[in-house]
Amino acid sequence: MELGVPPLFAALRGKRNVLIAGAGGGFDVYAGLPLAFTLRADGVTPRAFPH
Repeated sequence: MELGVPPLFAALRGKRNVLIAGAGGGFDVYAGLPLAFTLRADGVTPRAFPH
């Protein structure tokens, strides 16, 4: 594990597709969008699960 890499991103390293699902209420947007943009910059294709 690298100190500069959060454990979530270390676990997702090498993955091609990641599902990002929210529970609704609007907070999933605040957490999901930055996560999706960061994953996309790392070469991962984020997928959203509509609720």
